[in-house]
Order: sequence, then C-alpha cells, then structure tokens
Amino acid sequence: MPLLSANEIKNFVLEVTPDSQTTFSDLYTFISFLGKGGFGQVVLAKCNASGREVALKLVKTTFQMLANSLKNEAAVIKDLGSNNNVVEFVDFHQFSNMYILAIKYVAGGTLQEFIRKK
Repeated sequence: MPLLSANEIKNFVLEVTPDSQTTFSDLYTFISFLGKGGFGQVVLAKCNASGREVALKLVKTTFQMLANSLKNEAAVIKDLGSNNNVVEFVDFHQFSNMYILAIKYVAGGTLQEFIRKK
C-alpha cells in the first residue's frame, strides 16, 4: 500500500453528514509520521477539539474484510474503556475507502520496541 504524503493527509475530506463535509485539518493538526505497517500508517496529530495529541491509524482500502477488521478494532478499544493495559479510544472516522482510528498518543516508541527492551 502506498503511503499518503503529509499534504494528502491534511487535505482529504471526511464525511460528517450528507449535507456537510469537513477536512482533516478541521479535526486534526498533523504533526509527524510515527510509523507504517502492512495495511497503513500511523501519524501523530493534535485533536483540534481537545488539544490532545493523538495517534491516528490511517488505512486506505477497498477490501471489505480489512475495513471490517479496523471497525472491529475500534469497537473493541472503545468497549474496553479506560484500562491501564489498553490504549484509550478517541474517535473513528470513515470516508469512502479511508479509515481513521484515533487513539491516545503514548510516547516512548512502539510496542515491539518496548517488548524487546524487556
């Protein structure tokens, strides 16, 4: 999957209601790239509504199974609520074939890096 450029991330449109659209920049301020995986990438952004830093998992796909997997991931994180062992859910957005899972940003590297240090 090709990575989105910083400019593409800032400018794509999220559907809010059928009559109203908002841009990524209305919701989030892009800060930096954090990493990439097999299906997407993660960026650091500031939530404009709360001022909090969030990690945004961005997945662009036309495969329904992958889309459903990300929707399920969002639902599980949200259902678990505040738990010391699970990152906090912030929001979930979908526009066409772009999915965005917003979670609390936890500084200090990736989970894989943390496990290696142990």
